[in-house]
Amino acid sequence: MGFFLGIFVQVLITSIAAAPVESVQARDLATCQDPNAGIDPSCWDLLDLTTYVTNWNKTTPVCPPGPTTGKCCGATEAWTTCFLRMNQPQSGSDCTELSSCAFSPTLASIPNDVHMTAQVHYIIFNIYALNFFFSSWYTAMAYATTQAQTAVDGIIQEIDPKKKASGKLNEILTGLTLGLAFLGAPEAAVVGKVAATAASVLITGLQQAPGTVKALWPQDTTDSQLWQMASLSDSLGTLDKQIRGRINAALHEVMTDVPTFLAFVVHGQFSNPSPPSIDKETDGLDQALKTYLVSKALDANAMFGFMAHHYLTCPVSYNSMGECITDDPALTDWHSNNSNADYNIVPNGGTADLRPQNEILHNLLQKGYTTGRQLFDGAATCNGMWNTQLEAWNDLEQFHYYQPPEGQQLFTVSAQGIDFSCVSQWTIFHGADAHPP
Repeated sequence: MGFFLGIFVQVLITSIAAAPVESVQARDLATCQDPNAGIDPSCWDLLDLTTYVTNWNKTTPVCPPGPTTGKCCGATEAWTTCFLRMNQPQSGSDCTELSSCAFSPTLASIPNDVHMTAQVHYIIFNIYALNFFFSSWYTAMAYATTQAQTAVDGIIQEIDPKKKASGKLNEILTGLTLGLAFLGAPEAAVVGKVAATAASVLITGLQQAPGTVKALWPQDTTDSQLWQMASLSDSLGTLDKQIRGRINAALHEVMTDVPTFLAFVVHGQFSNPSPPSIDKETDGLDQALKTYLVSKALDANAMFGFMAHHYLTCPVSYNSMGECITDDPALTDWHSNNSNADYNIVPNGGTADLRPQNEILHNLLQKGYTTGRQLFDGAATCNGMWNTQLEAWNDLEQFHYYQPPEGQQLFTVSAQGIDFSCVSQWTIFHGADAHPP
């Protein structure tokens, strides 16, 4: 099994998100159509709702010029808005914008209305539930931003007292909004069930919906603004409009494009009496950004990662964070169980005293600014040292510096999963191996 973040998220998707959503109770087709039975994930497939939505969109005519009324959709009307107008006219809802329609638990009960089929009810429910999901995500970003501001002060104190680090402001936005998907990585396994479920359904949707990925994280931006560590805490406080714009753009894509909508609701992920959402004070949504900032600050201060196979032998047991901590700084490192490589932080390739850097390593991990897997393993993958296809090290030059490719994005999305390796934008120095791996 591959050991870096992108591969691990693939494992999470396979084992959690792609599996059938757990039903509240066993269902058959008749029960799914019963107004008194309530909503259940299994009914999405039993009612063949993917086919139902696809056919509805293909067969519903476009309204002629003039007022948009009746059993047709306006030329520029979102299909979800049209669906609600035709089947729930009393609501007048348009769910294409954040918090534009109010989700209520009462929606989980199928109305005892001869004019509303179970299929119609489930689609209405999913439209509302998706709006609720994206709206709750945006609401939680305020708390995540506050956490990130606190972390900036700590990172400055630990590794960047002269505030040398800088970079593209777009990467700050990307790192912060990646946070929910980033919770799907295994090192976030301690997060609560609510956050873990939200992360897995988001990842599943993003894999099948490239339009949503582009809306959330535009990669062709011409924005040349830079961030400086000295003013980053203040800058984070001004990003609410951009964060809202990105999440709102993703929601709009979901609500206006049928395949994107289906990518998120497939197999009943949102057909649950308590559909996925994210609590407004969810810890860890700033984790991707913190790892990015740590890597940039280390690089800016000429503190690089040092990697060698079997280089260090720990005379004591490794702690829960993978550290070997001894009184001798030369024997203090972070060990990757997956690659059997040893890592440390050294200034300029290890030409100065190691002790302060080992204290930094311990503090960064202990205080939760990053993890060894995110910082070290991630950078080694991003820098081309590790071959994810072969799950083996590439041929590496000894005493050589490996850096992220110029212009490398912080993440990539593929059918295999989301690869977050390049969240760690850090230089890794490959030292001499004690013996071949």
